[in-house]
Amino acid sequence: MARRAHVMKRLILVRHAEPEWPSGQAIGRRDPPLSAEGREQARALARALSDQPVAQVFSSSRARAVQTGESIAELQRIPVEVPPEDFFNDFAIGDWEGRPQAELQADPLFQAFLSDPAGVIPPGAPESVESLHHLQDRVEAGLRRVFEAVGDADCGLVVTHADIVRIALTSLLDIDATRFLRFAVPRASITVVEKPLEKPTLSRLGWTTGDDL
Repeated sequence: MARRAHVMKRLILVRHAEPEWPSGQAIGRRDPPLSAEGREQARALARALSDQPVAQVFSSSRARAVQTGESIAELQRIPVEVPPEDFFNDFAIGDWEGRPQAELQADPLFQAFLSDPAGVIPPGAPESVESLHHLQDRVEAGLRRVFEAVGDADCGLVVTHADIVRIALTSLLDIDATRFLRFAVPRASITVVEKPLEKPTLSRLGWTTGDDL
């Protein structure tokens, strides 16, 4: 994506903590809150990020993201912003929502999507699905909003979903968007891009424990 004149030093992308949702089922835009374990994960993320000079926290509108963001923002003493355009909402996957991963892996259309994500749109009503191109466009628009809002402050933070983190990385690092699924982004994880508007460098991918940021 086009670079801007701002000199924001660091962009932190956080995948939300564990929701109250059956293991192994595609969640999409369903909206469960965090589980008890997820709430503890969110507090742990907040502690891990407490020494980061975060200027603003942005979030998807999904409860699991907002609640994760609230834990982080509370220690930062700043609010969570959910853009009205909901740039950072999860990938709209229509009829695939709620289906067990084992079923999806046996679905020819899902396999076709894995092979050609730009050429296959998930099944479902038009308002419940989106193409990879649309996903990329809205995530890039969201990143522009973050860069404009944070300006030349040290750090901006977005709490979102795995596919949104992946698409953001393809955009920032000038990688073909069809390769987005190659990034491993576990729940309750931190991904960091240094100098996102100058010479973007991926310094952390899916960080969950251990090293200092």
